[in-house]
Amino acid sequence: MPADILRQLVETIAQLSARVRHLESAGITAAIPLHAKTHQDGGADEISVAGLSGKLADAQTPSAHKASHQDGGSDEISLTGLDGSLGWLRLKAASITIDDGAITPTASYILLETEGGAATDDLDTIDVTGTAGTIIVLRTNSSLHDVTVKDGTGNLTLAGDMALSNRLDAIVLMEYGAGGWMELARSDNA
Repeated sequence: MPADILRQLVETIAQLSARVRHLESAGITAAIPLHAKTHQDGGADEISVAGLSGKLADAQTPSAHKASHQDGGSDEISLTGLDGSLGWLRLKAASITIDDGAITPTASYILLETEGGAATDDLDTIDVTGTAGTIIVLRTNSSLHDVTVKDGTGNLTLAGDMALSNRLDAIVLMEYGAGGWMELARSDNA
């Protein structure tokens, strides 16, 4: 018997068993032939799946499938040798308001808002995500609200302060293992 037919049979038996239990709980038992029970564990005509391959409807212990594809895993995924483009890199965007000179990143592409809608604000601390190598892109959300990303004041290591005074200005930072962020690139379009 092919596995997909057996799977359908097992599902049908399970559905019928559920209906029988519902009817039994309502006190209706005499007129119902309990044929399905003969195929269940210990029944007179128990269905055996011994010797069949594949996973059944019973609960299964999860396999460590994800870990096998990670770096050093038994089935590590490699992009080496792939032809063609992998497509566009699209960053998740979020608008985040500076609070006491700090932000908590919730996305990779961050449009900064000044605290209280002020004309200017400083950003000196970015909370760490806990994952070294995380990359974020910072821009101001409005050319009317200038944000200065500060070097060395909080946990930012930059090539000097960066004023985001134009919506086209941007700075790219990477989280490093010591609880801070370092500059990778900047674009000053003032």
